[in-house]
Amino acid sequence: MLFTFGELQINTQERSITRNGDEIQFEPRVFELLIYFCNHPEKAISRQELIEHVWNQRTVSDAAINRAVSELRKLIEDEPNNPKWILTVSKVGYKLNVTPTSLSSSKLTKQPAQSTNHSRSLTRYQWAILILTMCLVIMALLYFGTKTNSEKKLNISEIIPITTTKGIAFNPAPVTIENNVVYLYKANSNDFSQIWKKTINDQASAITADNYYYTDVVYGKKNQLFASRFNNLVDRKCEIVSINLVDLEITPLLECGQRAIVQLAYNSNQRSLYFNNRASVNSPYSIYAYHGNTGRVQQITLATQGHNGRGDYLLAISPNKTRLAIVEYSPSKNTVIKIQDLQTQEIVLSITIDQAPIAISWLTDDTIISTNQNGVYSHSLTSNATAAIALDKDLGRITNGFEPSSFLVEKQKIIANIYRRSLVSTGKLTEALTHADSVSHTAKFANLSQYFAYISDKSGTPNIYIGYEGKQDIATNFQPKITSINHLAWSPDDKYLAASINDSLYIYERAENQWRAVAPKFNKVHFVHYANNQQILFSAEKEGSWQIWSLTLNDMKVEQVSHSGGYSVQSDRAGLKILLTKFNHPGLYELNLHTMKEVIVLSDFKITSWNRWQLIGEHLYFISDKQLIKYNLATKETQSIAEFSQNQPEHFSISFDEQELIQTQIDESKSKIWLLKIHQD
Repeated sequence: MLFTFGELQINTQERSITRNGDEIQFEPRVFELLIYFCNHPEKAISRQELIEHVWNQRTVSDAAINRAVSELRKLIEDEPNNPKWILTVSKVGYKLNVTPTSLSSSKLTKQPAQSTNHSRSLTRYQWAILILTMCLVIMALLYFGTKTNSEKKLNISEIIPITTTKGIAFNPAPVTIENNVVYLYKANSNDFSQIWKKTINDQASAITADNYYYTDVVYGKKNQLFASRFNNLVDRKCEIVSINLVDLEITPLLECGQRAIVQLAYNSNQRSLYFNNRASVNSPYSIYAYHGNTGRVQQITLATQGHNGRGDYLLAISPNKTRLAIVEYSPSKNTVIKIQDLQTQEIVLSITIDQAPIAISWLTDDTIISTNQNGVYSHSLTSNATAAIALDKDLGRITNGFEPSSFLVEKQKIIANIYRRSLVSTGKLTEALTHADSVSHTAKFANLSQYFAYISDKSGTPNIYIGYEGKQDIATNFQPKITSINHLAWSPDDKYLAASINDSLYIYERAENQWRAVAPKFNKVHFVHYANNQQILFSAEKEGSWQIWSLTLNDMKVEQVSHSGGYSVQSDRAGLKILLTKFNHPGLYELNLHTMKEVIVLSDFKITSWNRWQLIGEHLYFISDKQLIKYNLATKETQSIAEFSQNQPEHFSISFDEQELIQTQIDESKSKIWLLKIHQD
């Protein structure tokens, strides 16, 4: 069937979409969604109907459907934010706002009769050319037909729950023992994760029960596990250990970088343990190998240096144990899946992908499976093609399962909201300011009122919202798509917001409900702060160095402020000095803007606390050992004014009158491990 409307042609036989003759690339699910709309034009279609007929009654969220419709609009609409073809029907769903012209398959293949006189007039040369052309067409059809069959569409055929224990089960290890799963588990989000095992049709049980926080686990040789762990969640000193499954004895093998989230992969052919590691908190990850026969540690990749990217942060070994799939990410370039030959240690193939994966595994020796914030995807090493298998934003770690074409995957649900607490009475969390069934975080109080801005994915994609108690929250509706938000700040008069979005600097005007880009020459912006209504301070990387910069809004002039490093920054009210942290050095520093003399204020201030401090007048607020500290810069007096019973927050904000604090609080966190069976159509 061929559907046409506007400048579009949709061919169901060839599974193609063209606009003015130019072919459009698409995800399989998006194509199926478009076909369903074409077959039901100008009809309001509910999300439930789409789940039944497009998602084949699989369990998907409204956010996944919204995301698929959004991707479809990007493909076919001239203005995706003001669609004319795919309309939203309030309280129902969507509809295709046109009846396409359709042409059946038989009419597509039927050719008009030709004049016999014309065929008789062909010369021998013309006949030869015609026959040669037909042969080439037949050969092309055979070639591409074979290629298409070899890259059949992948679908999830069955989903089976593996863990049922209440709590958080995550990071399943690749299966090497039949019907046995090893994974990490904690009863609630505040506990230390431990190693557990589960045999199919049997109860789960703990392998470890100590005071370490485990971050990954894999099978080694017979009756052996390898695991990475932190000594605690404050120092986060990392080490890799070996666990004997017979007597459960734990043997430390080597130390890894402080606060490094280490992922493990074991090569049974070489008895080598591969893992990612980094030299310091702000260094990118590289891949290393620990050789069990000799105890030697060998670095086998070197990630791009000089930025705050994750580097080589994911890895997985191929089924035949000859290649390593490595995911490299940096904010200055696209995410890449690199295939490394383990014999030559050369990168033999690189595939550029649009979104950074959460996890990767191998389906076959020629196909990689990954999960990202939208769902499960396949990546062909023969055609470099990426295709969606299932759309589900709650999927996390994925690894091979009990049989070929099966996978273990963690499916998690986290609900976090913004809470307010008094600093002058009990100091306890007293009231939720947001009530979303999603994650809301990084709240920031305004400077003159009780308004607050925060980040949330409650609409299905990240966005910045403005809230006020008792009022409807306002979505700021940033366009185009948000992939990352590093930081946000209010102007002193509360009329504007500044934010680092997608590593660039933007300003939001509340009266116009509109964002605009500023300082376009900076594409690695991290922290933002309003020094006054006409000046923004921000941190950005230039030529491998993180420094503080100043943007004057009346003339859009940018000047460098710091020269000895700067990663987060806030200024005093008089504009005489700034406080700052640094990318590679601990400590909180004061920089006099007249003399440019720099002195250290807090020498033991951690690098990772760059977003856990706030300056209001002469009062410096910061978090240390689960306590909120108030430090008077003038008198040097220190006072503990609040404690955090749970894990200390990643961010907090103090109200302009210094009476209240807002922070993110996790309301619910649960995760289960499931078995996915994948088949080819």
